[in-house]
Amino acid sequence: MEVVMKTKVNEKKEVGGELTQSSVASLMRGMGAIALIGAALAFILQNWDGFDAISRYLSFLGFTGVLASCGFFCGLKIRETKGARTFLALAAAIIPAHFLQLGALNFSLLRDVSGIVPEFFLIQATSPAAVFLTTGVAVAILGVVSFLAFSAMARVNARTLTIQYMIVNALLLAPVRAPSVIAMVIILSLVGVLATDAMHHRTLSAMRTGEGRFARMFMVTPIVLMAMRSLVLYPVPASLAAVLLFSVAASLMVVGGYHEKESSLGKALQVTSIPFFAVG
Repeated sequence: MEVVMKTKVNEKKEVGGELTQSSVASLMRGMGAIALIGAALAFILQNWDGFDAISRYLSFLGFTGVLASCGFFCGLKIRETKGARTFLALAAAIIPAHFLQLGALNFSLLRDVSGIVPEFFLIQATSPAAVFLTTGVAVAILGVVSFLAFSAMARVNARTLTIQYMIVNALLLAPVRAPSVIAMVIILSLVGVLATDAMHHRTLSAMRTGEGRFARMFMVTPIVLMAMRSLVLYPVPASLAAVLLFSVAASLMVVGGYHEKESSLGKALQVTSIPFFAVG
């Protein structure tokens, strides 16, 4: 009897030790993810002397390529699947930031926004050929990164997720800043994303796992960024500002609902949506 009890106690200690190690590993991955996202923001926001808009963007593209390569290396060479998924998910998560910059480069060819957009966010290109070549190469590379990331997160639905993600992100390339047009695009794209999620993604068991839910959340990110771009960088009438804020709030509320009811992330996203509803 005593032997059995000691065995059970030892088993509990072993399980507890494994859980502790797993928690520490998850915490370290989370801290690493935050650090990498901070580095990505530095690429976007820092005004480097001696770098033109194209060179600055290519540096950011190289950073994303390093993230994807690290994920590829972790998965194939050292068989560390969780680290591989983390690196690839981070690379996919910052893809909308790429399309924001590419959209700004393309828009700068049509209009000088130096007196409208704050200087801190100003991106101005001078060579149409360089912008078009950069956009084409970047979109091709980012499509591959998206497919690798979604293959790691939800393999059975990777192709569909990649196509949808690239289409929604491509909306950020449109050289249009008219508030009424942007509001219409946001509403239609949000309806399309949510309809696709309800009719297709939600029906697959792989899309109801933790990683599958994150993959579904990514689809809304470009829409939120499009709304925030208009609200922060350009003058918007109060009525359209209300529409944009409502769209952001609805997006946060919906993606928060992708997670389990007891999920702290889901609750945090839904609570974050409340101020946007209130202001809107």
